[in-house]
Amino acid sequence: TLKLTRKIQLLIDLPTKEERKEDMDKLYLWRNRCYRAANLIVSHLYVQEMIEEFFYLSEGIKYKLIDEKKDEHGILNRSRINSTYRLVSDRFKGEMPTNILTNLNSIIISAFKKNREKYWSGEHSINNFRRNMAFPFNMEGVCGLTYDEEKRAFCFRFFSIPVKTYLGKNFIDKWKLMHQVVSGETKMHTSHIQLKDGKIFML
Repeated sequence: TLKLTRKIQLLIDLPTKEERKEDMDKLYLWRNRCYRAANLIVSHLYVQEMIEEFFYLSEGIKYKLIDEKKDEHGILNRSRINSTYRLVSDRFKGEMPTNILTNLNSIIISAFKKNREKYWSGEHSINNFRRNMAFPFNMEGVCGLTYDEEKRAFCFRFFSIPVKTYLGKNFIDKWKLMHQVVSGETKMHTSHIQLKDGKIFML
């Protein structure tokens, strides 16, 4: 499997400046909530992983970081993956698409597992996410992807926001790749939206 990453600029496909600003503000809101959610998730994962260190005041405590319904020593009321997802989905419910939170949770958990031993030995500090982070989504967030001959652009709805591509001067490889996605020849998996200098980029 060959995984490709391309940086494609998106434009909000609405007629008036006011409408475009409203949806741009929505994207900035989603990025802010994603940044806050990411730091919450990684903080809770770290505490869960290091919880044994916090039991130094008591002896004989038996615990497992699993659902209490599956084991008598379980100390969670749901699975570990679901515990962090529910944390942020409850916190930011209605403020952003849950698809973004689901993908964010999955990516952070995967990265956390890779560095678990280094966290435990003190060789690596937990990730600190910045306000300008790119936020993830998958194809569930892309609706009606087609090539519009009149606009000479690939158009789709990013959740509730109508967008079109701006491929720039060196567009041939991106144009081919997007056509392959439209035709189903190439699959687009988890991607990211990056906001930079008032522009939108799909990674």
